[in-house]
Amino acid sequence: MAVGRYSKYIRPISYLVDFLLIVWLLLFTFHDAYFGIKSTLLLLFLWTVIANYTNFYEVYRFTAQSNILAKIFKQLALFSLVFIALLFTTQRTVSVAVVIKYLILLTLLVSFFKFGIYYLLRKYRKILGGNYRNVIIIGQSEKSQELSDFFNKNGDFGYKLQMLFSNGISFTEIEQYISKNKTDEIYCDLNSVSKDCSDEIIAFAHSNFKTIKLIPDNSALSHNMFLDYYGYIPLISIRKTPLEIWFNYWVKRIFDLVFSLLIIVFVLSWLIPIVALLIKMDSKGPVFFKQKRHGLDNEEFECIKFRSMTVNATADTELASKNDIRITRLGKFLRKSSIDEMPQFINVLLGDMSVVGPRPHMLSVNQDYAQRFDKFMERHYIRPGVTGLAQVNGFRGEVLTDKDVENRLKFDLYYIENWTLFLDIKIILITIKNFILGDEKAY
Repeated sequence: MAVGRYSKYIRPISYLVDFLLIVWLLLFTFHDAYFGIKSTLLLLFLWTVIANYTNFYEVYRFTAQSNILAKIFKQLALFSLVFIALLFTTQRTVSVAVVIKYLILLTLLVSFFKFGIYYLLRKYRKILGGNYRNVIIIGQSEKSQELSDFFNKNGDFGYKLQMLFSNGISFTEIEQYISKNKTDEIYCDLNSVSKDCSDEIIAFAHSNFKTIKLIPDNSALSHNMFLDYYGYIPLISIRKTPLEIWFNYWVKRIFDLVFSLLIIVFVLSWLIPIVALLIKMDSKGPVFFKQKRHGLDNEEFECIKFRSMTVNATADTELASKNDIRITRLGKFLRKSSIDEMPQFINVLLGDMSVVGPRPHMLSVNQDYAQRFDKFMERHYIRPGVTGLAQVNGFRGEVLTDKDVENRLKFDLYYIENWTLFLDIKIILITIKNFILGDEKAY
């Protein structure tokens, strides 16, 4: 079966379909209004300009669904503003209801087509094995092994791993293999390949029109990097994380405020009195348990929870474990259902926490992890969350090994560097699903 070089036709087809949708909906929705050829062509031109600005058609087999949603939102939001401005300077008799109808239909149809192509291609790759890329990985480390597992487990992405080369392989052997096996993409692990070898591989890939991608070494890992040029001098710059951009920061903060207010008004307003009564009936001590934790920029704050343990001297130094004798009878239910975490929405409203973010640790644990794990303090670039990407991926609860911490850190850093509002919404929905179905690691 052919490798699938027809991928180059997907983008022009996408442009064509979107153009047809824009024109057809104009005729369908504004049947009483007249749109001349010049006005229609201007709209299509503006759509193209906006698409180039938002990278609307920059969707690849590895593009996350949340990023596709973000692209659709940006594209349609900007196009709507331009469309309204253009419309009311030329068509003064059109009603607002008709304009809204047009924009809603356009959004739905464009979204349906974009995700339709995305999912059809994934099914096509997985079921029929088409539209694939032959890939090799050079060098073996933890990261290259994870990439190998990703290729083998995700056939819908369309990557066929031909070979994972061991450390110390000669460039000549690599060159011969690529030439004989029609390799499309080369992944070079900088953690385990010498600079001379990687330089030869990069030069070979460029000379033979092969895609080359580098698995960064540990010093560069988890940083968004890009090239700046001072004259002709290339310099690597560390890109700002999304939440360092003021617009993104306030989008997340406003979302946090609205979401936390809704939870406080419609849930905590009746939940707190009920749980407070049950706690008082179950054991002696306060209703709330407040513990100092590190937040944004490593500043300390008091994290609020429903008390789920008996009052004890080790609450601030010893993590909870399975069958922990300190946990009360009611506390077992509160922790299993995650209801004990609900008062943290008060922390969100106060600005100490966010709805989604890295989970905060008690001070002693945080200091220990900061000394033992590289990049651990980078978690404090943003506010800690009531829930987080690591938690919905199965890394919550008791820490049994260092690997548990490393996995949490990996997801936390990914979230910090790839935040979108849609990713927050996705994490919240998965958290709600886990809340309803239960989580075996909640104790």
